[in-house]
Amino acid sequence: MDHSPPISSHPLWCPRQVSIIGGGLWARVIAEELCKVVPAEVTVGIHSTHNSALLHTWADRQGLAARVRISSQQPVLEGHESHALIVVNAARDHAGTVEKALPSRTPMLVEKPFTLTSAETQRLMTQAAGLGTHLAASHVFLFARYLEHFCALIAAERVNQITFFWADPRAEIRHGERKSFDPSLPIHLDVLPHISSILGALLPAMPQSCTALSATHGGAELNLSLRIGAISCSVRLARNADQRERRIEVSTDRRHYTLDFTTIPEVSTSDGSIINPDPDWGIKAGPLATMLKAYLRGAATGASDPRLSPARALQGNQLADQADPHYRQAMDEWLAEALPKTTTDAEAPIRYALRERFYAGRYADAAAIEARVTTVIQSLRGASADDVIDFIAQES
Repeated sequence: MDHSPPISSHPLWCPRQVSIIGGGLWARVIAEELCKVVPAEVTVGIHSTHNSALLHTWADRQGLAARVRISSQQPVLEGHESHALIVVNAARDHAGTVEKALPSRTPMLVEKPFTLTSAETQRLMTQAAGLGTHLAASHVFLFARYLEHFCALIAAERVNQITFFWADPRAEIRHGERKSFDPSLPIHLDVLPHISSILGALLPAMPQSCTALSATHGGAELNLSLRIGAISCSVRLARNADQRERRIEVSTDRRHYTLDFTTIPEVSTSDGSIINPDPDWGIKAGPLATMLKAYLRGAATGASDPRLSPARALQGNQLADQADPHYRQAMDEWLAEALPKTTTDAEAPIRYALRERFYAGRYADAAAIEARVTTVIQSLRGASADDVIDFIAQES
């Protein structure tokens, strides 16, 4: 169900200018979607310090060179309802980008993860409230009709257990381009914002907590144990998997439900029923378009859509904060065991783990990181567990 009023074709239903900060795949996807949903009078811009040349090539290829303005400079923020900002740069840069823009009072939509910690998110929420800045958090799945239908299916039943399966394959092609992940962003920080928002829709107003976590494949695969109120929830996350997977299983006191939204959404039940949770899939606007419209309408009018509340992002941050010490301990233990035994044929998981650690630390240059990874593998191959533990302590 779309909670928003009908959109007028008049150009003033949304801001006259929309600026996207970031030059990655998702920034380009958002720009393409904006060009479909906003009036032609609205200026769409992408601002990327490092990726402007690639963006010009992309715009020419997509036939958007005359529609999308591309700049290597940051946007000049006008600070009222005629301008809206969408922050979709590297996750580690979200907090700084938002903080710089807040005093202009320009409405902002921030991609997940909103920031990397609940303290940062809370600080920005407090600043935005004090300044009167319209601040929104991207929760694209909350705008999916299939999720609303699924929530309605289980609403009248007592939920006993929830399981998430979330996997991204190697070299996945999405939106016509090869998808990649930020190597400095552990998978739980990347995906838990989605998981948390979906859990909040399935089980509204229930506290979320992380009680345990195990890691394999250098941290590219995680198993998390969560509690949603008194309900247990298992989450299985994977990068570099064999295939893409997006699946939620819910056991209630009556039956077992499975929502598979890997490609076309479908619900199956333990009694053999197959349900189409979105008969308008591929016909009506999808989740991203619906979310962007809701944000832009709020940016122009000041009316906030509750699905875009930063408080939802804060709950996701708090869940990730709880998972983080479990993750660090699991990765320290995994490295201490796996690093000394690494063979040339089995370096990939070690490289994944070390890249993540170095990107998050002081090694910023990709070539320097790869050189450091190679050096560490060579120097610690066959080392004692104590030597590895000393190395981990020095690098943490």
